Amino acid sequence: MKNWLRKILDRPTRFTKLLQRICKQDVLIFVNNGNRDALGLVSVYAYLKYIHHLRVKIKSVMFLERFWTILFRPQVTVHISADSPDSLMMYQELHAMGSACVMSLTENFVWTSPIHFVSKYDYKPYLTKILLAGAGMEDVLVSHHKIDPSQVSLVGFPTFDWGISPHKDWFLKKNEFCARHHFSPNTKIIVLASSFSMADIDMREYETKYFHWNLSKEEMAEQVYVSDQMREKTIRYFSELLLRHPDWILLVRKHPVERRRRYDEAWSRNPQVIPVHYDELYDILNICDVLVHWNSTTSVQAWSFGKPTVLLWFEESRRFDELYGEHMDKQFADPKNGNYICHTDKDLERALEHAGGEVPEIQRKAREQFIAQWFYRLDGQSSARAASVLAHVGMEHKNDDVTYDMTTLDLLQGMRTYVPYMFKRCILFCFSLSLPLAQWLARTMGSSYDSFYVERHLWRFEKKLRHSLHSTTL
Repeated sequence: MKNWLRKILDRPTRFTKLLQRICKQDVLIFVNNGNRDALGLVSVYAYLKYIHHLRVKIKSVMFLERFWTILFRPQVTVHISADSPDSLMMYQELHAMGSACVMSLTENFVWTSPIHFVSKYDYKPYLTKILLAGAGMEDVLVSHHKIDPSQVSLVGFPTFDWGISPHKDWFLKKNEFCARHHFSPNTKIIVLASSFSMADIDMREYETKYFHWNLSKEEMAEQVYVSDQMREKTIRYFSELLLRHPDWILLVRKHPVERRRRYDEAWSRNPQVIPVHYDELYDILNICDVLVHWNSTTSVQAWSFGKPTVLLWFEESRRFDELYGEHMDKQFADPKNGNYICHTDKDLERALEHAGGEVPEIQRKAREQFIAQWFYRLDGQSSARAASVLAHVGMEHKNDDVTYDMTTLDLLQGMRTYVPYMFKRCILFCFSLSLPLAQWLARTMGSSYDSFYVERHLWRFEKKLRHSLHSTTL
């Protein structure tokens, strides 16, 4: 009976074929989990939709990835850079369907060693294009034979566009934040952007969860230990600093794959500490006076706002230089020099006391050099360049057959996830007039849906983007 039913369900029908024709898209964009470059790809989506007038959808890669692919049958698919067997399999399936695959590598941050974004798996045969943020990335990937120069399009970092007006003007202002929390407008607001992403990894799961990483088990164990030690020291130092500086407010944002438990244990009862793990990052960057990090992409994003940044580089960080220093080509600009560098708690205190206002000239020049090499330029046009590349790829492949006949079984399996997703999304949007409540609902209900980051960005910014783009083309 089961085999008979499966044979009936596992075939296309007139309805599924009609549904695919109705839902057909020119471009499908997948966004990496944890809100990484989500804003940038949302603005790319807006350019494709309102400037190039293409049929385009943007979705989180966290769920329903295959369902969206076979439902939309996109001529062009923008997919993430995730060096894993599952990701490689998805590229292979898209390629077999006939969809032109474009890898978006713009979210990657170069720290300590470029080898961290050299993939273990070979994606080159399945790529039509790869969107790279800068020439430094191209040099490394071409030299490691991971891509062909003909596949490369240098576009910059689309999310950087949001640090420049008019986008910058759409985020929360410091005076609004201070009024909401009853702080003085002169309060120093410090953001700790944790990048202790490996501190919570269970090494007993190396063979099942992390075997595909470009790290040996010994190297990963070392990184887990160092990350945990750095986190503990950072928590201890900040706890002491806040006691000495009651006029400082610390906003804590964990890494997307990090657990929040350790921060709750340390600071849940501290009125000077506010968790912002799931708040919009660019709201936080816009209101803060200084950002503190440990090799985090958020530092470069803060640079686009002209914010001072403080790099935690305690004694434990030397292990990273020892592990990966041999791989670091000296021709590449070092991002550390664009920050106040702190080796001790005293360094951290001095940096936080002095940071604010203008960025020192030596740091500003180091930032410009690093951005020019790795992220092309800060000109507010990265999203436009990326969209132009995708529109051109779409024109070249507009007559390609993207073939996949959706079956009734495919539809039913997709609906099993889609229906509860839509129900929770509707509940979220019923509270759209109360942003804090909407954010709480997104966190509590939406972990399976990447906290509805993409949906919230579209809800909050799509109309503004459409108006802005129409105004600039008149």
